[in-house]
Amino acid sequence: MEEFFINGNGICWGSEEDLEINKKQVELCEKWIKEFVKERKTINKDFSSYKLKHMVEEHFNQYISNGAFIQASKNLGFKIKPCGNINAYFNMRILKEDYSKELKKIAKGFSEPTEIIKRESGK
Repeated sequence: MEEFFINGNGICWGSEEDLEINKKQVELCEKWIKEFVKERKTINKDFSSYKLKHMVEEHFNQYISNGAFIQASKNLGFKIKPCGNINAYFNMRILKEDYSKELKKIAKGFSEPTEIIKRESGK
């Protein structure tokens, strides 16, 4: 597997690019992960770093970079599987009860939140 680096955008390939990762954002991601995530044995392809970083943004009402979420996951010992250009999957299980609460927050701007919940959960 080709070596990758983590920068503010997320995964970068080949050479390390200078796009600094905001330490405060990483701390917020770590806090969110500790509250809403459990480790699982296999990589979960239902939630990319991009989707998860948006959940952290909604929870803290603050911008979070993709790279900050990936770095926080690495710091906490999760496995990282790159997907696409800058995103990643992890061996994370999102706690269902808490995830449902977060998803309802995300869907609050839509006219039919139940449709969003069904689409996100794959039902």
